[in-house]
Amino acid sequence: MMHGLKTIIENTGCSALFLPEATLLNAWRQSFQDEHRDWGANLYQRAKAVDVLFIDDFGQTRDPSMKALDAIDAVVMARYESKKPIMISTNLRPNRLESHRGPRIVSRLCELAGEPLVLAGYDWRKGAA
Repeated sequence: MMHGLKTIIENTGCSALFLPEATLLNAWRQSFQDEHRDWGANLYQRAKAVDVLFIDDFGQTRDPSMKALDAIDAVVMARYESKKPIMISTNLRPNRLESHRGPRIVSRLCELAGEPLVLAGYDWRKGAA
């Protein structure tokens, strides 16, 4: 995935950001803390503004609060309204993703990114253990 994003950046000159969902939510939380406010606010705003956003491990945050879900929704909606692409990777099937993140977010993601592409196969992380 990173190689594909790197190729997009090199070939088009567009701005891009790759980050795990947990990092996005951590940036949002840190934007309210004095010590790391600038880092959190800048990264969270950058996720809304870059030309291409890739969120890794989408839906993997366990039991997010409603405010955390709203923060994810705000990023998706900002990108949706400005017609900026967003790509995600997840270990969840589309129906499970909807139950984890809600039908609204999944609907917007499908409109921005197209129908989900399900990749199945050998789990290289399990093989390396």
